[in-house]
Amino acid sequence: MSETVYTLLDFSQPVSFDMLLQHAWQLIAAAVHDRHDPMHTPVFGTSDEHGSDQRVVVLRGFDPATRRLWFHSDLRSPKIAVLKRDPRVSWLLYHPAARLQLRLRGLAEVHSNDGLVDTAWQNSAVLGRRCYCGIAPGQISAEPNHGLNQELLDRQPTLEESEVGRVNFCVISSTISNLDWLQLQFTGNYRAQFAWTDDGSYTAQWVTP
Repeated sequence: MSETVYTLLDFSQPVSFDMLLQHAWQLIAAAVHDRHDPMHTPVFGTSDEHGSDQRVVVLRGFDPATRRLWFHSDLRSPKIAVLKRDPRVSWLLYHPAARLQLRLRGLAEVHSNDGLVDTAWQNSAVLGRRCYCGIAPGQISAEPNHGLNQELLDRQPTLEESEVGRVNFCVISSTISNLDWLQLQFTGNYRAQFAWTDDGSYTAQWVTP
């Protein structure tokens, strides 16, 4: 991993908005494949009739060219219905070494039968597929219940057994439409806001932290 990813931006020198984005995209991209990276488990937020809701997810992919990032989920999860009613979502990522907080907003898309989800399923570990072979998430239970298939509780499923979970597997992606960029520094914090248009161009402004 490049050491420059963690370098604080030097605001004693000219800093452009493009530099901020490149720095942020580097960090997000690095987090996808490193489970120890603090940005590997961002907070994903939704809204429904009860208010806002957040949960920690595992970042599975990021495409800086399209500003799209995604994670895996169960198609039977209650949040799928929430996203279909209101696809507006938020992400919160923080990297302590880079002292960088990223707050993202965008529209979510649920993938269940396209190339993105097919590739994700093929690349997923067989043991990880076990989660999609059990009881649907969010079911009320009279006692603590892990929801796993009892036959697979103490072992890894075979490849054939794991395919039972494919029908329940999905990918939730969102394209970043707004970014709030905040870097913490001992000499003073710096913050910028970005907004993208449909043609991929963006406007940006400095704001006080």
